[in-house]
Amino acid sequence: MLDAACGYAGLITELGGDPGSGLTLMLTISYLARAITGLVTAIAP
Repeated sequence: MLDAACGYAGLITELGGDPGSGLTLMLTISYLARAITGLVTAIAP
């Protein structure tokens, strides 16, 4: 819900202006297995 509220907050850029278009992303975490001890590495493209 916070993601949607923050997305809507930036749609109107001036007083009395037309609202723009917006897009929000939902970031979820899925746990597929038990955690193990060790180093976690994340690589972005």
